[in-house]
Amino acid sequence: MYNCKAQIISIEEANTYFLSEDQGIPDQVTAIKDTNNKLDEFLGLWTLDYNSKHYELTITKFESTLVDIPHDILLVRHKVTDENNLILDDTTSLPNDSASIMDGRFFLNDNETYLLSYTGPNTKCGQFGDVIIYIDNASLNGNQMIFHLDPGLDIINSNNCTEPLTFPFPKDTFLTFTKQ
Repeated sequence: MYNCKAQIISIEEANTYFLSEDQGIPDQVTAIKDTNNKLDEFLGLWTLDYNSKHYELTITKFESTLVDIPHDILLVRHKVTDENNLILDDTTSLPNDSASIMDGRFFLNDNETYLLSYTGPNTKCGQFGDVIIYIDNASLNGNQMIFHLDPGLDIINSNNCTEPLTFPFPKDTFLTFTKQ
């Protein structure tokens, strides 16, 4: 039972509301905070060399607003270069509110796998999707992170989609990044 006073809840507690079809965030909740520092293990620079490309992810914690409620989330900026160090895609200098920055939503049922939204510059043609990340401390020693991009399937306006759709990351592939 909740009292009527202002209340801060943890991201883990908020997760139970996000994943429930019957409940929303209770009205008395005034903030959703990472009180247990659950997001901290993801923070920092992560790298991967894969298929002649170098990938860098810079992950930070950010206070976003969810229906007027401050909410701690992760932001993921990326930089992709080829074998000649030519920049293929770079969101590292974009502001926090840029649609091209992957932004966090919540942990999935296991409270280990974190869900993010990916939005590319060509969303009308389907350049968007979900990203999951997780760190399996038991088998990966906490310094490796699994990253998976699940692309969106919808095309909003196919009349303007004349070029092949590309993503900065391999689609439907589980990538293993190493913390630097």
